[in-house]
Amino acid sequence: MRDGFAIPIFIHNLEYHLTTVDAYSDGAIDVGGFVDRLLFEEKLRSGSVRPQPPDGATISTYNLGSCVCQGGAWFRDKTEIRDTVREAIRLNNPTMIQLLDMGSDTLLHDKLSAAKPGLAEKYPVRRSADGSTVPGREVPIFAVAGGKHILTRAFVFADGTARIGAVGPLTTVDGVFKDIESGKLTTTIPDGVRLDVEGLGSFTAQNGSWPVKALERIKELRDLVAQISGKPTSS
Repeated sequence: MRDGFAIPIFIHNLEYHLTTVDAYSDGAIDVGGFVDRLLFEEKLRSGSVRPQPPDGATISTYNLGSCVCQGGAWFRDKTEIRDTVREAIRLNNPTMIQLLDMGSDTLLHDKLSAAKPGLAEKYPVRRSADGSTVPGREVPIFAVAGGKHILTRAFVFADGTARIGAVGPLTTVDGVFKDIESGKLTTTIPDGVRLDVEGLGSFTAQNGSWPVKALERIKELRDLVAQISGKPTSS
């Protein structure tokens, strides 16, 4: 098992796909396929990985929907993302020894070039006071509070705890369900609202397409908790 940090980022492939750079203690970096540090930094330079989309771009969030970005205000640039990834590796590997060196981000297969696949199953964990880890899962969601709309993640864990956002206060899965039912958490936002993207900046959302229903998100979260707890799921 390797510890790592998830850092928000966009992958540019026609649309701008909001995802995370997952930087691990051994120097492996997953950003739509595993690469090492040098290859990741080349992706930053080439623009295939970006911290800020241009106005007019379509932003897509897997398992939530998409919208057009207008009036973007982004507070991270390529240099800061590069330095943040380096520091994320260093925090889990202070000596920076035995780091992964892949040499190339492609494999030759039947004379075609293909990105290297993911090397591991990834999932968030919560560390208990005794140092043990509690496995979890996550889904994207909008938090609505004080007139603000925030694109964040709902984390649920095997012991029935949950949190909204990576540093949000610890709550319960049932509490998350109640917040979805009351509208404090939702899967849709109206066009024209200012949307904060945790860790990256904000923009005005236009032409939104949000097909996930809030009650279906509750069912999905119930299934995820059952799955990581070793209990039967709805399927």
